[in-house]
Amino acid sequence: MAHRTNPRNPAPLRAGQRDGLAAAAGSIVVLAVALLLAPARDALGLANVALLLTLVVIGAASIGGRTAGVTTAVVGALGFNAIHVRPYGTLRIDRTEDILTCVLMIVVGVAVGQLAHMAVDRGRRASSERNGIRHVSELRELVAEHAPPEVLIERSGGYLVEQLGLTSYYFVWGGSTSIGFGDLPPDLERSGAIPGPMRHGHGGFQLPPEGVSLPVSGRDGTVVGRFVLEPTPGHGVPLADRELAVLVSDVIAPALEAAPVPGGGRSAAATGAPDSSTPRTTAGAHAGRTRSNG
Repeated sequence: MAHRTNPRNPAPLRAGQRDGLAAAAGSIVVLAVALLLAPARDALGLANVALLLTLVVIGAASIGGRTAGVTTAVVGALGFNAIHVRPYGTLRIDRTEDILTCVLMIVVGVAVGQLAHMAVDRGRRASSERNGIRHVSELRELVAEHAPPEVLIERSGGYLVEQLGLTSYYFVWGGSTSIGFGDLPPDLERSGAIPGPMRHGHGGFQLPPEGVSLPVSGRDGTVVGRFVLEPTPGHGVPLADRELAVLVSDVIAPALEAAPVPGGGRSAAATGAPDSSTPRTTAGAHAGRTRSNG
């Protein structure tokens, strides 16, 4: 009998959703500012109005990145043209200077949004790598303290969910590539390469829709068990995070190789005789829903 369990962790707000919210907020704010400045446009002058709207564009791009920067810039340029450029209430532009102002506003939004996106991406990757290194160190300490295999699997699975942005995971003991409810997905390569076609997502290449398996191998290369990693749709996983996932499996491999398989006996790597007819699946204690299949 195999037990499959999904983590209870709620799905985080995706980066694309955050960018969309920032773009919508920036567009509303830049239009509101354009309308509020309308009574004072003669006193302020077009140059100062355009500068104030550009500041809103910069703020939106700094917070929301490329999507927010471009969207807010386009909406700001249209609002500036319709509200502050003669003939009012239309999108027609008669003067070359006004055309240049609108174009520059959009260029500023694109440039600042791209810079903000690059800065956020670098910061996110650096933070992810720091967390990954910390997780590996904690696992090494647990292995040194002879923590039970259930604890190692649960802790590793939680780290993998966080590191790779997964929706869930489960662990299957033994070297078999099929269990009661079907075949396991293909293995993640030791280099971190993703099996099958490469599809780009936010932050890197996406894992296959059916997920990937992360083998835990003993010293002689025999597979002790596999983490089955179920991805979040549209979420990309950088190569550095995939390499850290392989390192996680390597760190706990010696402990699982020497551990008794749940239900009695030794692990497949320890006995050299994997029980492919009845693979056993273990998941973390933080999991919520369990499905059993005979």
